[in-house]
Amino acid sequence: MTLDQLLDNPELPSLPEAFLKLNDFIKHDRPIAEITKVIERDPSLSTRSLKLANSAWYKRSRTIATVKDAITTIGLDALHQLVFATSVIRTFQGIDKNITDMRSFWNQSILLACNAKLINETRGEKNAIHVFTAGIVAYIGKLVIYMNLPEQSQKILEASQPCPQLQHLEETKRLGFCHNEVTAALLEKWEIPSTTYVPIRYYTNPLSAPQEHLANAAALFLAHQLVFQAADELDFEDDSNGFKQALEVLQIAQDQLPIIQQQADRERSQAAALMGISTS
Repeated sequence: MTLDQLLDNPELPSLPEAFLKLNDFIKHDRPIAEITKVIERDPSLSTRSLKLANSAWYKRSRTIATVKDAITTIGLDALHQLVFATSVIRTFQGIDKNITDMRSFWNQSILLACNAKLINETRGEKNAIHVFTAGIVAYIGKLVIYMNLPEQSQKILEASQPCPQLQHLEETKRLGFCHNEVTAALLEKWEIPSTTYVPIRYYTNPLSAPQEHLANAAALFLAHQLVFQAADELDFEDDSNGFKQALEVLQIAQDQLPIIQQQADRERSQAAALMGISTS
């Protein structure tokens, strides 16, 4: 099965119609009043928008009671990104537990997102919401592969068990494509902004990313390593693994990674609560 054939599967998960309408309105720069009405008319979207705006993540001193206030408080871009992430999580909630341990899967996704956000904040990037969202959804291509190619998936998981951070290599070897390519293609099909899906497409080989997406791809690349390895165990002497080059792109120091990893571990429970998922 090719990547195109996988994406043409009619049983492929799709995002809720209400979110797709919201996404279309934002994409075409419709007035804020119209966007607000789209959210207000859908109970799920409005509830999640208010929950996100009132979460401990944003540390607001007052309760946000309306969608309009939520947009004003955290910004339309941030709200759009976070509602998208929670929509993806809901879309993939019904995965058979025999396919994969979903608690472990989302725990890894949350850690990836937190690590990536903190890496970007460390390099001075004030708006880290896009890389955080990209981290939340980056691994969903694995789920699509697991659901559609169960036998090959089992072999891939068994072969990559010693080094799970290199699972993409085994996927490419056996399938001709890897999970991050699946994720990126799916997000592009859903017409999600390229600022989210392009860094995902290149995160396993960030130096190949287009210049405008290079830093976020590098942030996801290092964040991915920190999900599966202790920061002080990463080999920065080996030029072939790309670690040193990623640090140079991001202009952060190697000794900052253990601090980032520890902080991400502290933040993951709050981030999981923000996304409405359980990782414990």
